[in-house]
Amino acid sequence: MPETEGWREFEKLISRIEKMLAPFGAEVKSPDRIRDRVTGRLREVDASIRHVVGSVPILITIECRDRKGRQGVPWLEQVRTKKESIGAAQTIVVSRSGFTPEALMFAQAHGLIVRSIQEVDDEFILRCVGGLQIACHRVAWKDVSASIKFRREPQDDGHGELGLDANVLDRLSQNQAFAADEDGGEITIGELFQETCDLQQELLRDHLRDRTEIRAGISASLAPGEVYTLTNRGKRFIDSITFEATFYTKVTPLPPLTPISYVDQSGKKITSFSQTHDPVTGFGVTIQFDWDDDGQRIA
Repeated sequence: MPETEGWREFEKLISRIEKMLAPFGAEVKSPDRIRDRVTGRLREVDASIRHVVGSVPILITIECRDRKGRQGVPWLEQVRTKKESIGAAQTIVVSRSGFTPEALMFAQAHGLIVRSIQEVDDEFILRCVGGLQIACHRVAWKDVSASIKFRREPQDDGHGELGLDANVLDRLSQNQAFAADEDGGEITIGELFQETCDLQQELLRDHLRDRTEIRAGISASLAPGEVYTLTNRGKRFIDSITFEATFYTKVTPLPPLTPISYVDQSGKKITSFSQTHDPVTGFGVTIQFDWDDDGQRIA
């Protein structure tokens, strides 16, 4: 795995951990761009956590480093300067390799929250997760076609078949925007089909329970007068779009579970868990352990 890809995966892992620990309703975003209060320019942070305490919005940022060797004061100085410039209430700094003693003292003096992540080699936990095989079962499709029904107007009578404008047909074939809603939002046929499938995943899974594949039609959820496009007679609203496709269940094995501990600057565990995540589908599984190495529950 290229170094940049591994670094980004580390950022995503930390974001998932913090999202798991964040209070209900908090928004976790990775990466994020926050405007500098001094220069006015957008500055990137590895992740952000936004939530409201009482009536006050709180911004917490996260900065990560996945490098060999313990991280020192210079990096934390950079993080502190950025924290003040963007107005973050708190910044969490995470290093896979830990921090030097001087860096820990600097973090404590300047209000930076220190975290480290470690792979667990505890034999009991490894035995618990070692035999588990996890796979993502999702509905996939092939041979998709679409049928569009327009809202007819009185002037359409006696004028033959109503069809899409030639330029719209060309955009449709290239999965470019072919229609828009009343707010001006553009719509592609691919996005509309994906959204329709997402809304009907449970129904499709039920139909596929005892079959290898099915040929079925599903209708996009369009309100009357909501979406329009250009036809051979000008602008027309779309009454309905029906997709027909062959649906089947696709099974994707997930990477092996890796037991991990998330610890504070004193080495005390915040949480201990095992996690696997498929970067392609976005599907992941987390198994959380609520005890530490001494068999005590984690607070």
